[in-house]
Amino acid sequence: MQRLQSSARSGLHPTYPKWLGDWPAVVLFIWFVWAELVWPSSDAPASLATAVITYSLITWIGMFVFGKHVWLRHGEAFSLVFGFLARFAPSEVRITNVAVCTECSAADCRHSHADCVNCYECFEKASTDEREWNLRPWAVGLLTGEPIK
Repeated sequence: MQRLQSSARSGLHPTYPKWLGDWPAVVLFIWFVWAELVWPSSDAPASLATAVITYSLITWIGMFVFGKHVWLRHGEAFSLVFGFLARFAPSEVRITNVAVCTECSAADCRHSHADCVNCYECFEKASTDEREWNLRPWAVGLLTGEPIK
């Protein structure tokens, strides 16, 4: 387990500042909405390509500096939006071995009453026999005790 984790890590990975929270994702999402609704050059292919490349560079730099899972959990706008929408989904991924979650960069990935649910960092680390894909009633993911980001 440790060998896999050390070989898969690349980048700087300083501790993500708590004061920053999810604000990078909020700013990037507002930027996206502004580009869709207000930006006068949104129909020009060259301008749109520049915006897409800029957004991609911001995301790649964030993942290099803070780590892939940390940045996608806090700084990438669409990961947060789709994570919220996933709570309405009739399916979930679950890790049955809680020992996998002890090394997770998200301190709150494991619910206090259940296994690790919809944490893709833990899902990536777990072996195939520790992974589950479950069906559940629609929107039951909204009933968890963790806050909606």
